[in-house]
Amino acid sequence: MIKTWTYLKPDIRKVKTIQNALKCHEIIAKILVNRGIHQSANALSYINTSPLNMRDPFSLKDMMKAAERTAVAIKSREKILIFGDYDADGVTSITILHDFLVRCGSDVTFYIPHRMNEGYGLKAAHIRQFQSNLAPSLIITVDCGMASHDAALEVKKSEIDLIITDHHASGETIPEAFAIINPKQSECQSGLSHLAGVGVVFYFLMALRKHLRDINFFIDRPEPNLKQMCDLVAIGTMADMVPLIDENRIIVHTGLEVLRSRGRKGLQAIVSLSGINGDELTAEDIAFKIAPRLNSAGRIGHANIALNLLLETDDKQAMAIARQIEEMNAKRKELEDNIFDQVESYIDRHPNETYRSIVLSSNYWHLGVLGIVCSRLANKYYKPVILVSLDTAKGTGSGRSIPGLNLFKILSMCKNDLLQFGGHQMATGLTISPDKIQSFKYHFDQIIEENHAKEKLIPKLCIDAELDFSDITETLIDQIETLQPFGEENPEPVFSSRNILIQNTSDIGKHHKRFTLFQKNGKSDKKLNAICFNYSYPNSKNDKFDQIAYSIKWNRWKGQKTAQLVIADFKKISCNLLKE
Repeated sequence: MIKTWTYLKPDIRKVKTIQNALKCHEIIAKILVNRGIHQSANALSYINTSPLNMRDPFSLKDMMKAAERTAVAIKSREKILIFGDYDADGVTSITILHDFLVRCGSDVTFYIPHRMNEGYGLKAAHIRQFQSNLAPSLIITVDCGMASHDAALEVKKSEIDLIITDHHASGETIPEAFAIINPKQSECQSGLSHLAGVGVVFYFLMALRKHLRDINFFIDRPEPNLKQMCDLVAIGTMADMVPLIDENRIIVHTGLEVLRSRGRKGLQAIVSLSGINGDELTAEDIAFKIAPRLNSAGRIGHANIALNLLLETDDKQAMAIARQIEEMNAKRKELEDNIFDQVESYIDRHPNETYRSIVLSSNYWHLGVLGIVCSRLANKYYKPVILVSLDTAKGTGSGRSIPGLNLFKILSMCKNDLLQFGGHQMATGLTISPDKIQSFKYHFDQIIEENHAKEKLIPKLCIDAELDFSDITETLIDQIETLQPFGEENPEPVFSSRNILIQNTSDIGKHHKRFTLFQKNGKSDKKLNAICFNYSYPNSKNDKFDQIAYSIKWNRWKGQKTAQLVIADFKKISCNLLKE
């Protein structure tokens, strides 16, 4: 797909201000200004990813109320039930809250609904079930609850208190609960709307520990170590693809340190089986290897398997559960690829139907993997995607968007076609009557056409700076690493260079290629290694890129490190084989 290259042009005065404050390479200062960091203090806090820089947890609406009620439940040994979502964000949320409450001596249990049989969120039927079986006096939701109006009304009839912790956008009304901790609710002025569900729970634990400390609860028992929980907070945050800014950067940076210390048995097993270098584990490893595996349990089987893995303290048992998850992940990939191929085939046969968006349905699609397929299609075709799995009574679907298109708002404008929907700007879930699919498909596409410029449907590649190969030094790469972790709204820096000759090439699998590059007419004869994913041009020793866009990183292998370019895009490849 053709991308529009946009060269960012930061204000030179602001660049100098940041460079002087950090004593850093000019390129680093340009990158920070490009990301909206214009003041010295902001640059310093960006670089200093200390937990001490996190905002006050009591700035969240209802936080004190929730902390006080939970403290009473802990001290009185009331039965507490944690109800959570079945994805990696939900599972990590349940784990850290359960771990904290157990360490405080609480009578606590948890419940995760089955994705296929029960669907998303707390329902009235769950409350009636809990009353007869578990008899909790306090229910705490994690990563869900904002759409649970019927459940909240059922709770109100009982002697149960409901605390909702969530990060999903609310509708026109919010549930009637004892307390709601959600930075996205209209009356919350915390400025923490970027948090994932697990981030909201982590903030709740910060407040709860502070309150318990104030009432001398820990005078005869050790306090739970919140830093050691940051491994799971980082995983849930990366898995949910929330903006990697402010507190989320701090959480993920701290979590990576904890992950590298190899503390949690279940994660050690996952890291081992997925081939990750535990000493140099990165945010990319979380996003592309750890999180998908934890998600696969809820997609293919039951999320309790992933939760049991995270709670496991025995090495052998942890490895056994991890192998079970590995099998589920393989099955997930098979199902995902099958649906992806079906959709691609349909698009090839009906190109005019998917002009601005992709909305398709089938009676044969596995609901558990639709979200991943939506993400892959949105990335490939750069369009918002909705896929729906149908049965005789209703369709249940997932949606993914692209930058600049708020999927939740678009669905809000199509609500007359839907039975239910929820989520946020980049990812949503929905239910729909089968007879409404065509109407929804038409309205969804029309809203995009009427409210969004065509330019938003063209992928953009933002270039931070143009470099000569001689500019790529060890110092520059080291300083780029200090800007990690990268993610949503904090993208990895991208650079460009001109007149690039290819000296050597080698294949990596079927679709990827490794190069040795040097720059014609450059300031030096430096040669650099590069890799390009999904490369489809023929081999030739005389190949030449007029321009390449790339990121720069250290490639570490067996204790050695070498500079490597990861090619994101290129322009006008010249090749003898193409001319013949």
